[in-house]
Amino acid sequence: MKVLVDKQNPEDYSQNPKKKKLLRPLNKFIQFSSLGMQMLGFIFFGYYLGHKIDQWLENATPWGIIIGILFGVVGSMAYVMVRVNKMNK
Repeated sequence: MKVLVDKQNPEDYSQNPKKKKLLRPLNKFIQFSSLGMQMLGFIFFGYYLGHKIDQWLENATPWGIIIGILFGVVGSMAYVMVRVNKMNK
């Protein structure tokens, strides 16, 4: 774990409670910003599987893609809820 050090005051941030409190919102922001990319990954994976199922079944309508995207959205929302609950504990 890399510890941030202030150049003027060489004590590390992990030992100073005031500075540690300042870093908490930044850490949460970074964790929440990564959730968007993970949601896109879930949705793209659902699209890809649906597309492959449509190709395999030789469907004229894109039902596999639609169902795959819906599963991706539901899966990503469930993942976000689990992660947010873990972050708030």
